[in-house]
Amino acid sequence: MPAPTHGSIRDIVKQRIIAVVREVKAADSMKVLILDTPTLKTISAVCRTMEIIEEGVSLLENLERRRQPMPGMQAIYIIHPNEDSIEKVKNDFKSAQDSMYAGAHIYLTSHISNDLIYSMRQCNELVQRTKSLKELNFEFVALESQVRAADETMYVLIEDMQCYSLGLHDAFRTLYSPVTVAKNAMIHTIADRMLTLCVTLGEFPNITYKKAASAEFDMVEKIAKALQVSLSNFDKQIVEGNSWWQPKRSEPANILIVDRRSEAGGLSDIDVSFSFDALTPLMHEYTYQARCLLVGVEGLTEIQAMVYDLMEMKDSKYKYTTSNAKGEDVEKVSSLDESDALWVQLRHMHIADAINFVIDEFNRFVQQNKAANMAKGEAKSLRDLSEAIKSMPQFKDRLAKYSLHMDLTKKCMALYEQKFLEKISTEEQNMATGADAQGKALKTVQQSVMNVLQDEHISEKDKLRLILIYVISQEGLSEADVDKLVSSAHLQNTSSAQRIVQNLKHLNVTLKQAQAKPKGMISSGMTAASKLFPFIKADSDKKRPKMATDVGYDLSRYRPPLQYIIQDALEGKLDPNEYVTTAPTSSKSQAETNSNGPSRNPRNKASWADKSAIRRDEPKEASKSKAGPRLIVLVVGGLAYSELRAAYEMTTKEIIIGSTEMMAPEAFLDSLAVLSEPTV
Repeated sequence: MPAPTHGSIRDIVKQRIIAVVREVKAADSMKVLILDTPTLKTISAVCRTMEIIEEGVSLLENLERRRQPMPGMQAIYIIHPNEDSIEKVKNDFKSAQDSMYAGAHIYLTSHISNDLIYSMRQCNELVQRTKSLKELNFEFVALESQVRAADETMYVLIEDMQCYSLGLHDAFRTLYSPVTVAKNAMIHTIADRMLTLCVTLGEFPNITYKKAASAEFDMVEKIAKALQVSLSNFDKQIVEGNSWWQPKRSEPANILIVDRRSEAGGLSDIDVSFSFDALTPLMHEYTYQARCLLVGVEGLTEIQAMVYDLMEMKDSKYKYTTSNAKGEDVEKVSSLDESDALWVQLRHMHIADAINFVIDEFNRFVQQNKAANMAKGEAKSLRDLSEAIKSMPQFKDRLAKYSLHMDLTKKCMALYEQKFLEKISTEEQNMATGADAQGKALKTVQQSVMNVLQDEHISEKDKLRLILIYVISQEGLSEADVDKLVSSAHLQNTSSAQRIVQNLKHLNVTLKQAQAKPKGMISSGMTAASKLFPFIKADSDKKRPKMATDVGYDLSRYRPPLQYIIQDALEGKLDPNEYVTTAPTSSKSQAETNSNGPSRNPRNKASWADKSAIRRDEPKEASKSKAGPRLIVLVVGGLAYSELRAAYEMTTKEIIIGSTEMMAPEAFLDSLAVLSEPTV
């Protein structure tokens, strides 16, 4: 099977899936594609159902559901190589009489263990009917591949920003809980999934991580070393002459591994080399994507599940009301994904900019189209836009997108008012930066925070987030002060809130005051932290060059520390006394020329003599982009939306950012709530 040769991560994964389907020649019989749940997430992120069907697939099935036998069909299994999925495949071929399909073409998303190979060999009918067994190497979800980033004068398309997720929703709890027993297993799972990303990209990367101050914080070092071993072992297993990496790049990629947990014990010692923070996932974010996905869309891709801070969506399907040709209100369903060009343009804009952009784009469309121009004058507001759309039914497909995003932006702003987010976010920004919107250092915030907590219009979850931000920014409070905060919020379950606050210590957040200080005083550490952020011009201009996108909104002043870590990594300024860079050992030279390995006829029965018979399909070339090596960022413990946005502001080199999972504020709270509980 020829490997994909170009494109983004999404393109490469999609090309590989299509190639798998095309490779299976069903002749007169038909093909059924069978996926397990993890693979379904991977494939649905890059392919539409119709695109699969157009390749000759008659039926798509879920491996985990009861299925009707199709003895005349060739079955294509794309599955994760775990015990549960392998057992279900075996059950499809119990005997010659009970076999559900004529043949099995098994594609594994990552490396399969010897034990599972042995288990498959015990099913004689499966052995007889298996036509191919291959490892595809994509144990991750390819999320965004293109974004629009704003400069001072216009919006420009930046294609070199990509995002992925390892889909490990239990990683946060497993890695940071004091009672878990599966840390080492999770570390190796992370390394194995990162290996598949490297193979997909054709990269044999260097690996950078921060030195651990103690054994308690050596998790990223363990992940780095496990990945290094996995890369070296994989390289040794590849048939000589079938180099799997990208030889045309002058330098290998660099993987930067960072940890959600802070070694600094709060923000008192914060600098650009600190490991990570617990503050950022709690902050409200005001890009269009972060605001708009809580409005009613059903079942998201992972990148969208992360951003449901305002609008609850499922399956990235958004239900909204628009007008038909008769001017009647009708309900429609639309998808927010890569296929919506306007969504791709809007999603990383500030919500205020997104509203203006929709109106400006509509007016540009009207001016460029004579027939449309006859309908209405220039739209100056969302209401004008709504009325203009009703008067131009002949452009329904194009106008449907304007209508969709007009509806979303209206609901975003309505919820902004209903949830009193200006009041909440003002306090968040003040605490996180140590300064008000004018850049004036704050000496006290206690009373203003208490006023918000006592407001009955504020939701309990927003109150809890504010309490946690207060605790983190104060670098510790007395138990009496914590109790006072929780009590003033009038929460229904105060014991749960107190437990969540206490669980911050497992992220190494300081909870108890080290020394006395006046009540309500902003921590001295916040002054140090605020100097890192470019909205305080006097300090930031001395410490840092201006970012690609300057913050222009009072409620978006906070910049996550990850932004500065990435900037230093791109500029080669990470402190060598703080960070270690290693390279996996290779048996071959990166200058080696690619050549295609031996192919196997999919009609022939697969060899089960030993595990080496499994064919590994590796992409020979990934997308070429800006000069120099890629920077691949792995955030262990979850990626906050504002951190993703911050990475998109780095436009000098290609950045691929991802995490064990995408972390919404509510998901972060849920994870904190159970952090000290034993896993079942």
